[in-house]
Amino acid sequence: MDDPNQAESSKISTSLELEQIEVNLFRSKTLYQPTRARGVFGGQVISQAIVAATNCVDPVFGLHSLHCYFLLSASPAIPIIYFVERLREGRSYTTRSVKAVQNGKVIFQLMCSYHKPEPWQPTHQWPMPEVPPLEECELDEVLFRRRAMMEDLPSTIRDVLLSYALVISALLLKSAIPLNLHVGKGEWSNFS
Repeated sequence: MDDPNQAESSKISTSLELEQIEVNLFRSKTLYQPTRARGVFGGQVISQAIVAATNCVDPVFGLHSLHCYFLLSASPAIPIIYFVERLREGRSYTTRSVKAVQNGKVIFQLMCSYHKPEPWQPTHQWPMPEVPPLEECELDEVLFRRRAMMEDLPSTIRDVLLSYALVISALLLKSAIPLNLHVGKGEWSNFS
């Protein structure tokens, strides 16, 4: 039997592939629109913009910081063109700006900074929370179906959970944090 995590990894790699048209100019190859979404999955647009910017940076630099803005929704039927602008070339930092364009309109803007590693400098970050291993996490559609069968669940929430359970994603979605429907005694979350 094929490893579903390996197949998933292949799908993710494919979704990030870009065609280089010219120096600093890239075109998306595939675009994914989730069920119930207005347009292309925003995470894919961000990721493809980062790939475009990274292709225009010396490999010794690593992504350090980014800010991005969604301006318009993107259609999965038309490729996105990514324009990379080289804003700064420093010894320790380099900066790129990426505009994502569809139908002649800027749909997304990314500003990112790359930093050369400095192993002698102190580092800090929030610790990774403890989560169960991937193999122990349920697929979201299984989790939603199981939670929809809870006793004393309002019918509106049951209907929402069952509608979510019917959606089979192109990606394996697994929740590491349990879905807690109880807000307080006798209260239910509103899924907003």
